[in-house]
Amino acid sequence: MKDIDIKIPKLFRELHGDIAKLSSIIITYSSGILVSIITIIVTLYLHLPLWKYILLFILFIDITGGVVANLSTSTNQYYKDRNILRIIFLLMHIIQPGLMLLIFPENYQYLIFIYLFTLVSSLILFKIKSSELQQNIAALFLVVGITASFLFKLNIFSLYLFGTLYMIKLILGFSVKRPPFV
Repeated sequence: MKDIDIKIPKLFRELHGDIAKLSSIIITYSSGILVSIITIIVTLYLHLPLWKYILLFILFIDITGGVVANLSTSTNQYYKDRNILRIIFLLMHIIQPGLMLLIFPENYQYLIFIYLFTLVSSLILFKIKSSELQQNIAALFLVVGITASFLFKLNIFSLYLFGTLYMIKLILGFSVKRPPFV
């Protein structure tokens, strides 16, 4: 079966690049929706207000879909030589932990750690020229970050999941310049 190339409208190029595979777009949004549904189901015991569940659903679509999109060739190639846009895109990701803070304010230390660790790791990776070295160091940062996140005693599974997906999305997915797949 032949995969179809989709020309991405200008509004969505920061998410998917200039031209993306249809399969990549389908997988991006399918994974986001699936993980969001599971996250809502496993947090129902918290009896949160409806607006918090809606926000949590949207955040997990963005984070999970972003993992897939940032690991795609089209998104990676789009940002490859756009260094200023890469930094802006990275800095804008303070919004996600900030919104999680609205939902779970008592876990502010964990959310601050996730944001700062991811930001510093990503900025360091931006300075490394070798794609292979970038990827290996990104993997190192990722395993250290995930492991360190368990130093925080959280009683909400979705927060650990958020931190892990957030780091994968930005450290391993976004901050590593990979050669395109053929």
